[in-house]
Amino acid sequence: MNTLHSDPPTGEGPVGYELRFESLTDPGRRFSFPCDAVGTVDDAALSEAARASYHRVLSLVGREYAAPVVVRV
Repeated sequence: MNTLHSDPPTGEGPVGYELRFESLTDPGRRFSFPCDAVGTVDDAALSEAARASYHRVLSLVGREYAAPVVVRV
Protein backbone atom coordinates (compact mmCIF):
# COMPACT_ATOMS: atom_id res chain seq x y z
CA MET A 1 0.00 0.00 0.00
CA ASN A 2 1.29 3.46 -0.82
CA THR A 3 1.76 5.78 2.13
CA LEU A 4 1.64 9.54 1.96
CA HIS A 5 2.13 11.54 5.11
CA SER A 6 1.24 15.19 4.93
CA ASP A 7 2.48 17.65 7.51
CA PRO A 8 0.69 17.27 10.83
CA PRO A 9 -2.03 19.83 11.46
CA THR A 10 -1.27 22.75 13.71
CA GLY A 11 -3.31 23.34 16.82
CA GLU A 12 -4.64 21.07 19.47
CA GLY A 13 -5.70 17.48 19.35
CA PRO A 14 -4.11 14.15 18.53
CA VAL A 15 -2.78 13.33 15.08
CA GLY A 16 -4.76 10.71 13.23
CA TYR A 17 -4.71 9.01 9.86
CA GLU A 18 -7.14 8.43 7.01
CA LEU A 19 -7.11 5.80 4.32
CA ARG A 20 -8.06 7.66 1.14
CA PHE A 21 -9.36 6.26 -2.12
CA GLU A 22 -9.32 8.73 -5.05
CA SER A 23 -11.71 8.23 -7.96
CA LEU A 24 -10.09 7.28 -11.26
CA THR A 25 -13.01 8.63 -13.26
CA ASP A 26 -14.33 11.64 -11.31
CA PRO A 27 -11.61 14.10 -10.25
CA GLY A 28 -12.18 15.41 -6.75
CA ARG A 29 -14.33 12.48 -5.65
CA ARG A 30 -12.87 10.31 -2.95
CA PHE A 31 -13.69 8.17 0.03
CA SER A 32 -11.72 8.30 3.27
CA PHE A 33 -11.87 6.18 6.38
CA PRO A 34 -10.10 6.50 9.74
CA CYS A 35 -7.14 4.17 10.06
CA ASP A 36 -3.86 3.66 11.90
CA ALA A 37 -0.44 4.74 10.66
CA VAL A 38 -0.09 1.67 8.42
CA GLY A 39 -3.56 1.92 6.87
CA THR A 40 -5.49 -0.61 8.92
CA VAL A 41 -9.16 0.33 9.16
CA ASP A 42 -11.12 -0.96 12.16
CA ASP A 43 -14.26 -1.72 10.20
CA ALA A 44 -16.05 -2.86 13.38
CA ALA A 45 -15.78 0.73 14.63
CA LEU A 46 -17.41 2.14 11.45
CA SER A 47 -21.11 2.80 11.16
CA GLU A 48 -23.05 0.28 9.11
CA ALA A 49 -23.24 2.70 6.16
CA ALA A 50 -19.52 3.53 6.34
CA ARG A 51 -18.62 -0.17 6.59
CA ALA A 52 -20.71 -0.92 3.48
CA SER A 53 -19.02 1.96 1.60
CA TYR A 54 -15.57 0.81 2.71
CA HIS A 55 -16.11 -2.73 1.42
CA ARG A 56 -17.69 -1.48 -1.81
CA VAL A 57 -14.77 0.89 -2.49
CA LEU A 58 -12.26 -1.89 -1.73
CA SER A 59 -13.93 -4.04 -4.37
CA LEU A 60 -13.61 -1.23 -6.93
CA VAL A 61 -9.88 -0.48 -6.48
CA GLY A 62 -8.21 -0.55 -9.87
CA ARG A 63 -11.45 -0.08 -11.76
CA GLU A 64 -13.09 3.02 -10.28
CA TYR A 65 -10.73 3.99 -7.45
CA ALA A 66 -6.96 4.27 -7.18
CA ALA A 67 -5.02 2.21 -4.66
CA PRO A 68 -5.51 3.79 -1.23
CA VAL A 69 -2.99 6.02 0.46
CA VAL A 70 -2.55 6.74 4.16
CA VAL A 71 -2.75 10.46 4.94
CA ARG A 72 -1.89 12.07 8.25
CA VAL A 73 -4.68 14.40 9.36
